[in-house]
Amino acid sequence: MKTNTEAYLVEIPGCRIPNLDPFDISVRHLIKPATIRTCLTDSNFTYVKNMTIYVNWSVIKFSNYHSTFSNCTFQSIDRPENDPGLSSDFVKVSNESKRFNTSIRYDSEFIRVKCFDITDKLMYTNFYCTVIEKPDSERRKTALQESSRKKHPNIENFNVLLIGIDSVSRLNSIRYMNKTRSFLLNTLNATELIGYNKVADNTFVNIIPMIAGKFVEELPWDESMIHDPFDEYQFIWKDFASRGYRTLFVEDAPEMAMFDFMKGGFKHAPTDYYNRHFALTMEEGNEDVWFDDHQCIVDKLETKLYLDYVRDFVALMKDKPHFGFSFMTRLTHTGSIEDVGAADDSLF
Repeated sequence: MKTNTEAYLVEIPGCRIPNLDPFDISVRHLIKPATIRTCLTDSNFTYVKNMTIYVNWSVIKFSNYHSTFSNCTFQSIDRPENDPGLSSDFVKVSNESKRFNTSIRYDSEFIRVKCFDITDKLMYTNFYCTVIEKPDSERRKTALQESSRKKHPNIENFNVLLIGIDSVSRLNSIRYMNKTRSFLLNTLNATELIGYNKVADNTFVNIIPMIAGKFVEELPWDESMIHDPFDEYQFIWKDFASRGYRTLFVEDAPEMAMFDFMKGGFKHAPTDYYNRHFALTMEEGNEDVWFDDHQCIVDKLETKLYLDYVRDFVALMKDKPHFGFSFMTRLTHTGSIEDVGAADDSLF
């Protein structure tokens, strides 16, 4: 059904965009039900809460490992900024912690948990991300925030959160993202950018105008620069960071990340909270943790894993100015647009 009765969404000299019915009879037979993805919730042998990893004995005792389960370890996954080997794909994984079979405290943002049976054979792996306060960053941002307040005492600061789902048209959002649209339009009274359209061919060249206010060639950037990092460009998060905002940039599917696929990525983390090193670690040599067409990381949809991380960032920074940009890609690159329905559930 149409969202309004006008013949055109946009009707101005030089531009007319028809108001197409997303469920028109000509396409109705091609529309499939939204995908429902159910991850392995009965395989969460560990869980985290309040910076503590717990062994989930209530699940283990009903599993095939109830008589052979032994203990677990964890490793921190970091991206030190002072290492000479810095690159977009730089990852440093710590040594394994001491063994535990009940619980253990941790203080890292990103961790990998491994569990073993009584023969010391690896039987379980999982990954967790936790938004933690970063004292060094907080000191810098507090000073910048105060400086900005003195320079611009009458400017009201708004928190900004951008959540992107790649390759979803307005019509497909109507077909497959009913919960999200209802919340935005009816609960938040959001403004829909009717007629907003792409300016070029792929994700990268369409995102750059949004976060830099320039076309790609105006950055300047072209295909001869695929090995050059993007650290020096004035992207929107730098504008917010200079005013004391805590910043976040999160992507899933690191193999097709917008600044890394056939590009140079970032030599240094572009924002205060950044997940590429964690995403790479989950991908490399951990085939046994991925399920449901590489959409679930053990017991949680990858999309939900990162959206929960964004939610926790907003919660931690609720009393501090913050900017977040999250862009999800994997669900909409399966070849089946109805898979975006799983993202609709993950947003709530």
